[in-house]
Amino acid sequence: MNFHRKIRSWLNPRSYVSQKESRFRRELRGRIVSGAPNVRIGRGCVIDHAVEIGSGSTIEDQVRLIGNVKLGKDVYINCFVMISGDVTIADGVLISQFVTMWGRAHRFMNRDLPIWAQHGTPGIDDNGYDTQPIEIGKGAWVGPQVTIFRGIKIGEGAVIGAGSIVTHDVPPYAVVYGAPAKVIKYRESKTKTK
Repeated sequence: MNFHRKIRSWLNPRSYVSQKESRFRRELRGRIVSGAPNVRIGRGCVIDHAVEIGSGSTIEDQVRLIGNVKLGKDVYINCFVMISGDVTIADGVLISQFVTMWGRAHRFMNRDLPIWAQHGTPGIDDNGYDTQPIEIGKGAWVGPQVTIFRGIKIGEGAVIGAGSIVTHDVPPYAVVYGAPAKVIKYRESKTKTK
């Protein structure tokens, strides 16, 4: 390989994106951050010190987990996901790329103060936020580009369709999509009971 080609490959930003990182490095990062076995964490993640990650979970590249986020076992979070606030995600949940979950919102109602002065001091508890927990039930699947607002409970085994905006609780095994998300149907059991 000649000198110019080496320099070009070093400077080319696509080379970082296209190179797959080794499983060992992802598992080492997961073990250091979570302390749990078989956790894989990708490159460029921001994970708050209060976050709890269950064993067997995978967090892909460029994910932000800020606040009291609790992940169960075998949770999969795809790339470019933002989860903020008091969020509990049960075992076996799948979260697609570009999902946002907002468990808190800035206070801004006092019109005598600038908005930036009403959200408190960054990093000092939640004195500047209105918070309500988000709960994602066991085995749920959240599709790509979904937004989930604070105070929402998503039931066990529910499916949230791509691009949905979730503003109300979702029942167990419901399939929802839209803006705002509405129940379209329910998942059926294929096992016969006698």
